[in-house]
Amino acid sequence: MAKERQLAINADHPIVVEFWELYEYLNSAAGGLNHSRNDGLIAVNLNDFAKEAAEKRQKVPDLTELKRHLKTSKCPKFIETNRNVCSAWDVDAANKAKTVRCWMFQTA
Repeated sequence: MAKERQLAINADHPIVVEFWELYEYLNSAAGGLNHSRNDGLIAVNLNDFAKEAAEKRQKVPDLTELKRHLKTSKCPKFIETNRNVCSAWDVDAANKAKTVRCWMFQTA
């Protein structure tokens, strides 16, 4: 019983789990939600995430609640919010990488 309780304590919030499941689906379908150039990091712009989800007709958790709970993400581990990232795939009209504000996570 103690092991079950410890697993429940260590588990991510259901909204966070839902976010990561949707992220995996959208990232594989869209081919690019991770702006990071580093293999050990995930850089997600929540506006891009919401836009891609809407295009694929997927329900996004309430963004206010999502932002509150994403800070508790354990797997991948939350690092920080609003970091400027030189995008690995998003370019402007001059074919230069855009700088995007992202939520940062460290992969396991």
